Amino acid sequence: MSRKRRVRRFISRGHSRMVYQGSHLPGISLAAAAAAIWGVSFVIPSLLMEWSPLEITLSRYFVYGLVSSAVFMRYRKQFAPLTRREWLRAASLAFTGFFMAYLLLTASIQEIGPAVPTLLMGATPVCVALFGNLIRREFPFTRLMPPLSVIFIGLLVVNLDRYGLSVESGTVAAGRVGGMALGLLEALASLAVLTWYFVDNLVFLRSHPHISPVQWSCALGLLLGLMSLTCLPLALLAGSGIEIAGRALLPFVMASLVLGIGSSWLGGILWNRACGLLPGSLAGQMIVFWPISGLVLTYLVESRLPTPAEALGAAMALGGVFLGVRATSRPVAVRHEPA
Repeated sequence: MSRKRRVRRFISRGHSRMVYQGSHLPGISLAAAAAAIWGVSFVIPSLLMEWSPLEITLSRYFVYGLVSSAVFMRYRKQFAPLTRREWLRAASLAFTGFFMAYLLLTASIQEIGPAVPTLLMGATPVCVALFGNLIRREFPFTRLMPPLSVIFIGLLVVNLDRYGLSVESGTVAAGRVGGMALGLLEALASLAVLTWYFVDNLVFLRSHPHISPVQWSCALGLLLGLMSLTCLPLALLAGSGIEIAGRALLPFVMASLVLGIGSSWLGGILWNRACGLLPGSLAGQMIVFWPISGLVLTYLVESRLPTPAEALGAAMALGGVFLGVRATSRPVAVRHEPA
């Protein structure tokens, strides 16, 4: 098979019909890879304190839009045409699940530090699995609660040991009460928006199997690129983009490329393909690799090993995922998605 034909097959490949039996390994591998790539989103904001949350968000999705535009123009014949309703759905998901969620998360990290936002984002797999199963009752909640509880406790142990939540900790002592409250609200809003996005995106992809993961990722990227260009004048009027001199520009550009190409474009493709191979409640649990990946990258940046408590918490979180795989390997009934 020629290289061009392999690329076209990769782009035009749609979602398989869901049959919840057999091995979940391919879907788990793709979901874990996507969530691991997303881990850089925790580290980069704390490394770019000279740059505002709006600047980081706009640059990330501007790069995402450029990559998506290039892929779309090169292989547009392989993309199925999207209807007006599908484009509107893409715009809704792009604005909420990407733009607003990362803007709120970045603002929260820069407002109160990474401690509390990371702790709250660690609850994302639990919220997504529960909300997704509430929408599409794929499994009894009694079967999901044990693995989800283990995941949540593990992430709680990791974050409490790493950051601590006492009054003497830097995140609370260094900030005002009003700033702390604002940062908490921003983190909670980001968690709520992400939970809604993951579930709504999964439902959409299940009901539109003719749209390939690459096509959907590019559609979101095109819209996010347009949003970034639209919001750029607002950033300039606010004064955030005028005084670049004196700030490290190269790290900012490199971070934008990593976030735009890696986390947004490639991570989105991997995750969308995984959504077509896993039950929604199990896919939600795979998001646990997102905060764990963020912690691993933090260890690399800090050049240190995890503490015993951090290692125990991470092991518990991963153990909860394996329990979740076993709990969802034998559904109550085999369900097929309509064509």
